[in-house]
Amino acid sequence: MFKCLLQLCSPDGNSARGKTELRHDVNMLSGVVNRELMPLNQTDVRLLLQLTQRRQSLLSEISLDESEAELRARLMRLKNCGIVSLTADEKRASIADGSDRVIGVDMGATNTRYLVSDLGGNVLSTFRERARPLQDPKTTVDQLIFRISELNEQHCGADRLRAIAIGVPSAVHPQTGLLISANNLEGWKDVSMREDLAAAFSVPVLLDNDCNMAAIGEYWRGSAVGVANFIFLAIGTGIGSGIFIDHKLYQGRTGSAGEVYLMNVDWRRWNEEFPETGHVETYVSGVGIAEQARQAGILKRSAKMTELDDRDSRRVFAAMRRGNPKAAQVVNEVLTVLGVTVANMISVLDPDLVVLNGGITKGDPHLLLGTVHKVVHRIHRDVPAIRISALGDKAQLYGSLWTGLQHVFTTMAAG
Repeated sequence: MFKCLLQLCSPDGNSARGKTELRHDVNMLSGVVNRELMPLNQTDVRLLLQLTQRRQSLLSEISLDESEAELRARLMRLKNCGIVSLTADEKRASIADGSDRVIGVDMGATNTRYLVSDLGGNVLSTFRERARPLQDPKTTVDQLIFRISELNEQHCGADRLRAIAIGVPSAVHPQTGLLISANNLEGWKDVSMREDLAAAFSVPVLLDNDCNMAAIGEYWRGSAVGVANFIFLAIGTGIGSGIFIDHKLYQGRTGSAGEVYLMNVDWRRWNEEFPETGHVETYVSGVGIAEQARQAGILKRSAKMTELDDRDSRRVFAAMRRGNPKAAQVVNEVLTVLGVTVANMISVLDPDLVVLNGGITKGDPHLLLGTVHKVVHRIHRDVPAIRISALGDKAQLYGSLWTGLQHVFTTMAAG
């Protein structure tokens, strides 16, 4: 798989390889891609995005801002790589049929979900299991290996698994691949899990923050299809975001771009000690809503609830709907803080679109959008579109899937 890639970076194309080439092999297997060697350009990726959105696409329906001759030349190049198929009349294109598979994983705070797909992006199987939030990293990796092994055996067949992509509840350093800090999981700091998974399955393993994966999913098949610049904001057990700039995910220096849970929206409290969840997350999250409701006397603390369990937040919304004024006050404050958070992000990034997702968006979507719009319009004269996700809790899985597919396509094009 790596031979053709090495020929690209070796002047004579022979089998002799220096330290740089050997390091590149290791990085490709573990999911760190040298972007200078990527044979797929941005237009290729946008084409493949469209082809994987449906089983077959009319060439006349493909939107790439290039001439028909240029599109056909691009398709022929990808066909020669074994990525694309054309019908006999060359009027329709699709991803080439094959038995290769990709597994996507969403390692959520309360659930871990798995998806098996072919290279056309067609979902072949899904699996969901309750996460155990107090598990240490090694136990979690062992469980991932066990479950992926099962799915691999049942749905992939011998040597047909081509990549594993996982959305994790932590920033992931773009160079080292370390999980920097899963702020809601004790002991998850500078965790290296990619190498163990890559060794277990001998395929590339690609990791990224779950909100980044969700943003990719929205760009591929959700509310942000084709949108160049947008913000994805997830408000569930915690809060986080993914940022797209010029059709590309922006990760930042350490992979922490979009970690809005740390944002402070009250300058007077800049020197206070906040828990690992940060300032904004103490308000705008399922756990935050439940905690404020307990402080307001709406809810009692339960010894059965873990710190990561946000089910009590649903009871707060239910109490509000029954006319409880304290519950209404808590919800209004939370949604106002969310509005200020969105307005601050708009001030910095000036996006075309803001997509909101997560369990809290289900509590009262109309009230949430109304409050956010009210706050943002008070602060900004020109407000971008703000809408609820079209994918819901599937966004992270679809983002993981596309991340794996893109890596496989890149490898095929390099070969």
